[in-house]
Amino acid sequence: MGVDAQMGEGNGRSLIHAPWIICSGVPVGRPKTAAKDVSMITLDLAQKLKEAGLIWHTSVHDFFAIPDRDLDSRIFVLSDMMVTMDILRGWPAVVFHGTSEWALDYLLTHEAVWLPTESQLREQVEAELAARNGRFLQLARAANGYNCELTLANQPLNFAAKSASEAYGQALLHLLKQQMPQA
Repeated sequence: MGVDAQMGEGNGRSLIHAPWIICSGVPVGRPKTAAKDVSMITLDLAQKLKEAGLIWHTSVHDFFAIPDRDLDSRIFVLSDMMVTMDILRGWPAVVFHGTSEWALDYLLTHEAVWLPTESQLREQVEAELAARNGRFLQLARAANGYNCELTLANQPLNFAAKSASEAYGQALLHLLKQQMPQA
């Protein structure tokens, strides 16, 4: 079953079905993947972006949180296969499951908070700048983190943060709060 087939519609809102959600079990802020750490924005900034109008178009490997259900410190990821770690005959094993049973059958996407990755945030910033005739200048390493520099309405803007993701996230939040220019 493909990702598109697993997403349902309910009252005009997308559904996320639990067999396609894997809990990574790591604190919000630094999920680990097999390849490397993934730089991620804080849940607080993600909620502000959602409130400002950031739309989540779900896809496989997207990270998200489920606030206000005693799961705030957990990160979830959309996946098309349930894989768990287990001990079999005394040895660590990767166990593949065709389906999983969980008390939470589905979740409406408006109940979750998307935790975009650095690359997803950069793409969103670039799209918002293009729509507003702004320009991305650079992401620069600074003594205390990163600076995301851009221009909007011929005004230079700088967003400083400890991580590149947070700098992009702050820039995106600023852009989402601005009115779109009149055509």
